[in-house]
Amino acid sequence: MENITKWRPKHKYRKLTDQEKSKKRDKYGIIAVGNSIPSIISSFRSMRLPKAFRKALKSEKIKKPLPLQRQGIPIALLGRDALIISISREGKTLIFCLPLIIASIQEQLRLPFSENEGPLGLIIVPSRELANQIFTFLKDFLHNLKGYPKISICLCVGGISMQDQLETLQKGVHIVISTPGRLSDLLNKNKINLKLLRILVLDEADRLLDLGFDEEVRTVLSHTSFNMQIILSSSTLPKRMQEFASNFMKSPVYISSSRSEIKKLQITHICEIVTNEGKLLKLLESLMKTEPPILVFCENKTENDSLQEFLSQRKIECASLHGGKMQNLRSKAINDFNKGYIKVLIATDMAAKGLSFEKVKHVINFDLPKDIDAYMQRVCRGSKKVHVTSFITYKNDKRFLKDLAEFVEEIGGEMPEFIQEIRGEVESKCEFCSIRGHKKFSCSLLQMEMLKSELPLQR
Repeated sequence: MENITKWRPKHKYRKLTDQEKSKKRDKYGIIAVGNSIPSIISSFRSMRLPKAFRKALKSEKIKKPLPLQRQGIPIALLGRDALIISISREGKTLIFCLPLIIASIQEQLRLPFSENEGPLGLIIVPSRELANQIFTFLKDFLHNLKGYPKISICLCVGGISMQDQLETLQKGVHIVISTPGRLSDLLNKNKINLKLLRILVLDEADRLLDLGFDEEVRTVLSHTSFNMQIILSSSTLPKRMQEFASNFMKSPVYISSSRSEIKKLQITHICEIVTNEGKLLKLLESLMKTEPPILVFCENKTENDSLQEFLSQRKIECASLHGGKMQNLRSKAINDFNKGYIKVLIATDMAAKGLSFEKVKHVINFDLPKDIDAYMQRVCRGSKKVHVTSFITYKNDKRFLKDLAEFVEEIGGEMPEFIQEIRGEVESKCEFCSIRGHKKFSCSLLQMEMLKSELPLQR
C-alpha cells in the first residue's frame, strides 16, 4: 500500500529488532498484532512532526503523546490499515487526524484542489455530536497551524442545512466528517465524489455496526478506489468487526492498550442499594453531594425524558440527550451543559458515546449499564477525578456486579463489602471464549482471533 504521507520514522527506530520493539510496548502496556509493526515513538519531536505541528498541538493542550498514540500514530503515518481498540481518553482521534492533515497539506502543495474536487480523507461517525466534536478539533488545530496552505474541511450531518454543506463541497474539500445517513444522501444525489479518497476512517465502528449501518459503509466503499488506507476505531471487537476487517482491510495492524490511561483516573465508586420506587429520591440526594456539572445515565429515551421532567419540576436546571431528540435540541443540550447554563445532563449510552465532558466530576448511573465495557465508557466521560454513583436493585445481574468489583480492583479502587461478597457467588466467565477464570479484556484467544491468520502476536 502506498504511504500517502511519505512519512517514515528515524533510522534508530527502523533498526530496532522485534524483541526491542516488544519491550517498548510492554513498558507502555500496548498490545499490537500484525506484520512489520513499527516501534513505539515516545515524543512528537521524535516522530519528526514539524515545529508548527507541535505548536498547534500545544495550543490544544497536547504536549506529549499518550501510550496508544505512541504506537498508533507511527502506524497511521506509514499508511497502514489499522484497527484501534480503545476506550475514551486514549487519544484515538489524534491518531487518525494527523495522517489526514499531513496528506492534505502535501496534496495541496503538489496540486491545489479545484472546484468539486475531494475529499482526500473521510471520517464516518455514528452520531452528529461526535461528528461535530471531531470537526471542532480539526478546525481549531488547523487554525493554530501556521505556515501551511489552507486545508478545507466539511461537516456533513443531518439536522442542519444541506445547502451550506453543498457549497463547501463545491469549492473543493480535503477532509469530510459525516454521519452515514447524510453521506448516503450526498452519494445518491451525486453531490460528493469519492474517487480521490485516499484515507477512510470509521470512528466508533462497533456502534456503526450495532446501529445497522453496514450497508451504508459498504456503499461508501463501492465508490472508492482499492488503494486506500482504512482506519477503524472501536471500544469493543465483536466478530462482525473482525469479519469486516478481514474483507476490506489489507494486512491491518490491531492495537490496544492495557487500560494505562483509565488506571490514572481517580475514581470514587459509590454503590447505593435502592428499590425502583426509591430511585428518584436517591437521585435527588446524590445530586446534592457534589458540585455541578453532573452527568446522569439512564437506560432508554422514555426514562430519559421522564427524569428531565421530574428534575425540572423541582427547579433543577437540566437537559436530556438521546437519539430521539431533534439535532438542534441535542446540540443545545451539549452546548448549555459545557458552558454551565444547565447543571445536569441526562443521557443514554448511545447518545453520549464518544463525547467527553472534562468538567464533570460526578457521574450517576441511574440505571446500571449492560456490561463492564459500557461502565468504563461512562466513567471516562467525566474528569480525571470523578465520583461514580451507581443505583443497584435486586434485579441487577450479579455477574455484572462481580465484573464491576474485578474492574475496580484492577484499577486500584475499592468496592462496598456487599459487592465483594457477590464475587464468591459467581464464577468468572469470558464473554468471548466462554472459558471461566478470566475476562475478555485479558483473553489471549481474543487477541489471536483478531488476526484470523497465523501472524505472530506482538506486545
